[in-house]
Amino acid sequence: MSINLFGIYLLSFFSKKYKQKYYTLKYRNLIYNCSSSAIFQGKLQITDYKQLHIGREVKIGSNITFKSEGGIYIANYTNLSSNQILETYN
Repeated sequence: MSINLFGIYLLSFFSKKYKQKYYTLKYRNLIYNCSSSAIFQGKLQITDYKQLHIGREVKIGSNITFKSEGGIYIANYTNLSSNQILETYN
C-alpha cells in the first residue's frame, strides 16, 4: 500500500501543532463562557455548552468528557490531562 503526495500532505497538515490550533478555535467558538486564552489539544465531548465555564490560561487535553448539566467551572491557570470524565447533575 502506497501513500500518494496528497496523503503525505494531509498527514503533515494535521500534525500536533495544527490539531491544537484547530480544536482551540473550534471549542472557543462553541463554549459560551470560555476565555480567549484557553487551549484545547484534542476532541471533547460536551453535553451542555452553556453550563461549562472555562477560565484564563486553561490547558485541556484530548478525549475529555464534560457532562455539565449542573454546571462546571474550571478555574484560571488549570491543566486537565487527557482521558478524563467530569460530571455534574442537578
